[in-house]
Amino acid sequence: MGLLVSLVAVLAFSDIGGDWMQDGWADLELWLAQPILRWRSAPLTLLARGLTSLGSFAALTLLVMVCQVQPHARLGGRDKAVLLALSMGQGALNSLLKLWFGRPRPGLDYSPLVEERYYSFPSGHTMSSLCIYGFLCYLWVRRRPSRAPSKVALAAALVMSIGISRVYLSAHYPGDVLGGFAAGWPCLFLAMVVHAGLKRK
Repeated sequence: MGLLVSLVAVLAFSDIGGDWMQDGWADLELWLAQPILRWRSAPLTLLARGLTSLGSFAALTLLVMVCQVQPHARLGGRDKAVLLALSMGQGALNSLLKLWFGRPRPGLDYSPLVEERYYSFPSGHTMSSLCIYGFLCYLWVRRRPSRAPSKVALAAALVMSIGISRVYLSAHYPGDVLGGFAAGWPCLFLAMVVHAGLKRK
């Protein structure tokens, strides 16, 4: 099932990556973003900034580093190694994809609330959050299988909220966030397969 989802994700990513320059795509993305942008208010903007910070490079790097050195995290050597490799690998891949597609950030028609300088597609916050929080959730469920659906739902809600915050702040187009999810899932799935395979050796 995970492999099938990964294949679909790769196809979806390829499709989105090729569509953003097509006629009508900009109008479609603005139409998708409008329901989120209409909810803007001071309290929600504060919340969105807090959520987006949870998916930032600094926050996720700190989290990964804490997991590497904190004995109370209860992670084994295999857990730490795969987590570190996933963190570095997906980060490098995201940078390469941004450079390859070279999509500019949302313009004034989105009224951006943050200033971002690097390319827009795919969303690094979304991709990294899915990979890091998703893998930590995977480890959490494996260690303590009880109430697994609620744990997965919690992680999914966090990652989705971070993605929505990127559109709310107009740091990204909706397609960038969808592209981040599509690029992140195969990385996460590969990390889970590697992690499970190392246990059998």
